[in-house]
Amino acid sequence: MPRKIIFTAAVACTFIAAQSAAQQSPPANEAAHTSVSQADTSAATTEASPPSNTLADADFESLLGSSTDAAGASTEPSPGTAAVDLPQASETAADQTAFNPEMESGLTPSADKGTDANATYSPDPVAVEKVESNIALPDAKRSAQLEEIVVTATKREQSVRAIPVSISALDGKALETLNARQLDDIITMVPGVNLQSTVADKAQQISIRGVGPSDGANQTTGVLLDDVPLTDPYGTFAVADPDPYDMKNVSVLKGPQGTLFGASALNGAIRYEQNKPELETWTGRTFANWQSLKDGSSSPTFGLVLNAPIGDSAAFRVSGVYQKVPGFIDFDTPGRPYVKDGDAAKKWTGRALALWQPTEELSVNLSYMQQKRTTQELSFITNQNAEFVRKDAPTASPKAVEFKVATLDVRYAFDWATLVSQTSRQGKTSVQDINASYTLSEPLAAQGVDLDHAYQNVNAVGYMQELRLVSNDSEPWAWLGGVFYNKYRASIDSDIYFANTNVPALIPGLSGLLGNVTQAAFSARGLSLAEQKFDPLIATERALFGEVTRTLFDDWALTFGGRLYQSQVNGTGTTTGLLTTAFNQSVSVNKNLEVKGHGFSPKFSLSWQASDDLYFYTTASRGFQFGGVNLQPVSIPGIDGEPHPIFKSSTLWNYEIGTRTDWLDRTLRFDITAFHVDWADAQTFELTKSGLGGYVDNVGSVSSNGVEATFNYLTPVEGLSFSTSASYIIAKTNSTFNDAGGNSIAPGTDMPNSPRVQTSSVLSYKLPSDLWKASASVMHSYQGKAYNDLGHNHVIGNYHLLNFNLNVGRSDLPLAPSLSFGVTNLTNEKAIVGISAGPNAEGTIFPTSYSRPRMMSLRLDLAF
Repeated sequence: MPRKIIFTAAVACTFIAAQSAAQQSPPANEAAHTSVSQADTSAATTEASPPSNTLADADFESLLGSSTDAAGASTEPSPGTAAVDLPQASETAADQTAFNPEMESGLTPSADKGTDANATYSPDPVAVEKVESNIALPDAKRSAQLEEIVVTATKREQSVRAIPVSISALDGKALETLNARQLDDIITMVPGVNLQSTVADKAQQISIRGVGPSDGANQTTGVLLDDVPLTDPYGTFAVADPDPYDMKNVSVLKGPQGTLFGASALNGAIRYEQNKPELETWTGRTFANWQSLKDGSSSPTFGLVLNAPIGDSAAFRVSGVYQKVPGFIDFDTPGRPYVKDGDAAKKWTGRALALWQPTEELSVNLSYMQQKRTTQELSFITNQNAEFVRKDAPTASPKAVEFKVATLDVRYAFDWATLVSQTSRQGKTSVQDINASYTLSEPLAAQGVDLDHAYQNVNAVGYMQELRLVSNDSEPWAWLGGVFYNKYRASIDSDIYFANTNVPALIPGLSGLLGNVTQAAFSARGLSLAEQKFDPLIATERALFGEVTRTLFDDWALTFGGRLYQSQVNGTGTTTGLLTTAFNQSVSVNKNLEVKGHGFSPKFSLSWQASDDLYFYTTASRGFQFGGVNLQPVSIPGIDGEPHPIFKSSTLWNYEIGTRTDWLDRTLRFDITAFHVDWADAQTFELTKSGLGGYVDNVGSVSSNGVEATFNYLTPVEGLSFSTSASYIIAKTNSTFNDAGGNSIAPGTDMPNSPRVQTSSVLSYKLPSDLWKASASVMHSYQGKAYNDLGHNHVIGNYHLLNFNLNVGRSDLPLAPSLSFGVTNLTNEKAIVGISAGPNAEGTIFPTSYSRPRMMSLRLDLAF
C-alpha cells in the first residue's frame, strides 16, 4: 500500500508540473515557429550522431507488447497518450527525448494545427520526429517503459491504445530482426488468427476468430497495403503476401472492418503500412542473409532501402528484396531426372515511393509495389508420414504469382479538416499447372505415367477510388466521412486435362470417327475433361461511409459509424471438355450469371478512460462479404441434382468488451478481450455427388465465442523482458447442414481451420550498453488442433514452434554493422499445416503441406 500511495503522489506531482509548464508555454502560433528552430537543432544532433542500427535497436517487446486493440473510429487522445504543447525553445533535443510524453507514446504533434491525427504525411517535420528515441543520451536517462506503436489502421494516425476494437500491431523493425519474410511468419505471432497453407491447387486460407473461407469460397480476411485492398472479392485464387521489409508496421485487425474497408474485411484485415519518404534526409540500409534448411537447400537473400531528398519539398524512397527460398522436398519419379529440394522458389519484391510537399497544406504521394514468386514444384507431399520425397510426380508442377499496385494519394489540410483522395490500380496474375496423376492412379504415377493435370490461369485488374474528409481532432467531436468505389475484372481459366493426348492430330483418320463435338474437347494442352472459364468476371462495390466520435465528461467517448454499400458480381461462364459434351450433348455450356447485394453495416463503441493506465471499451460492429456466381459444374443427370448458379453474400456481427491496463510505471501491461461472433449465410465449397464438379453454397449460421489476452513485462533485471499472448476460441455451426454428398453436418460442429487454443510468447534480453547493441530472444508459439473441413476428415495444427535469435551490432562504427544469427523451428517439428482431402478411403492420396524444417540463418546489416 505505501508503494501505491507514493506512486499516486508521483503521478499527481507530474500532472501539476505539466499543467504549470503548459501555462508558461508560448501560444500555439509561437510554438509552431519555435518548432522550426528545434527541428534545426535536432537535425544537427542527428548528423553528429552515428547512424542508427535498425536490427540492434529493434524492440522485441513491441511485437507482442503493443498488440492490443485498435481499428475503430478515432477519439480524442486518451489521458495516457494525449498530445501536449511542444517544449520551449530553450529545451534541447535530449530534454525532449527524456520528458516529452509524445515521444513515449509515439504520437507526433503538428507544427501549426494541433494534433492532426489523420495526416499520414506530416506537412512539417518537427524536432521530436528527428530524434531517435532509442539512442541513449547522457543527459536523458530514465527508466524504461513499454512502448506503443502508432498506426493509421483507422485512416488517421493514432496510438493502438487510444481507440477501441482489437488490433495486434507488429513493429516493422522487430519483424526485420526476426527475419520475417512471409505471411505465416507474421500470423504465428498473433493468437486468434490462423493460416492453412497452400496445398496442391488450393490457395492459402486465413481465419480470424474461427471465421475463414473454405476451398473456393470468397476470402473472409482482407489484405491491405496502406488503405488499398489487395484481396480478390471473388474466390481464393492467390492471397497477396507482401514482403514486410521496410514496413513501418503490420497490423492485424480482428473483427469486422466493414465501416472503413468494406467487403475486403468480413471479420478482419492484415494491413501493411509502408515507411514513407522523409524530407531533407539521406538514409540507406542493406542486408545479406544466408538460410539453410535441415535436410534441405541453402540460399541467400539480399535487401536494400534508400531514402533521398529532392530539394526541400520532395523525396523518394526505394526498396527491394531478392530471395531464393530454400526447398526441402525431393522428387524421385521414374522417367524424369531426380530433383533435390525441388520446391525451392525465387521471390522478388520492389517498392518505390515519392513525396512532393509544395506547401504546408498540400502533399502528393505516389507509391508502386511489384512482387513475383516462382517455383517449379509446389511444396506438398502425398503422404502423411513426413517423408519429404515425391515418387508420384511424372512431371513438374510449376506456379508463378505476381501482383502490382500503384497508388496516388493526395492530401490537403484545411484548418478544420484534411481532404484525402486515394486512387489505385492493381494487377494480379496467378498461373499453375499441377501434375495430379496421383489422383487417378497413384501406382501408375509412381511408374512415371503422366495422367491428368490441374491447370489454372487467373488475370485480374482492380481499380479503387476513395475520397474522404477527416476532422482535425478537437474536443468534443472527431469525425470522418467519404465515398468509395472499387471495380475488379478477372479472366479465369481452370482445366482438368490429360497431357500429351492430342490424339486426332497424331492418328490420321481418327478425326472423322470422333466427330466435331468430341474433337472440341482437345486443345493444345491435351484432352480436356472439364474446362471452366469466366471471361470476364466483374465485381464492383460502391459505398458511403463515416464515423463520428463524441467525447463525454472528459473521460468517456461514444462512437457511431456506418457504411451504406452496394455490391455486384456478374460474369459470363463457359464450360467445355469431354465430360461436358458427354453429359450435355453440347460442345459448351454458356451462362450469364449475376448476384447483387446491398445493406448498411453499422458500428457502435463506448469507451472509458478511467485513469492514465486503465481503459475499458465495448464495441458492436457488422461486416459483409461479396456473394458470387458458380460456373455450371459438370453434372450427371439423376445423380448430382439441381445446379447452384449463385451464392449469397454473408454477413457477420461481432460483439466485444475489453480492458487495457498498465502497471508499475508502465513496465507491466495486461489486456484482455472477450467476444461473440454471429456469422450468417456462411459460404462453403461443395463437391457434387459424382465428384465431377463443385460449387460454393451458403450453409446457415456460425457462432464463435472466445477470449484473447496479452501480458507484457519489463522485468527489474535491466534489459530483460517477457511478452505472451493467448486466445481460446470455440467456433461452431448453429444448425444442421446437408452437404452435396448427402452427409449431415450436425449443429455444434467445430468450424474448419479453427484451433481452440493458440499462444505466442517472447523472452528477450538487451545488453544495457551504450557501445554495443546486443540482444537475444527466444520465441515459442503453439497452434492447437483443428480440422481441414466441416466433415472433420483430417487434423491439422496441434504443434509447437520454438525460435531463437541473437543480434550484435556497433552503431558507432562505419556503416553501423550488425550481425544476426537465428534458428526457426528449433526442435524440427514436423507439423501438418494444410491438407486437401475428403473422407478417408483405402488407397486415397491426400496432398499435405508440412511446416518448414529447422532453418538456420546468418544475416549482416549495414546502414549508411
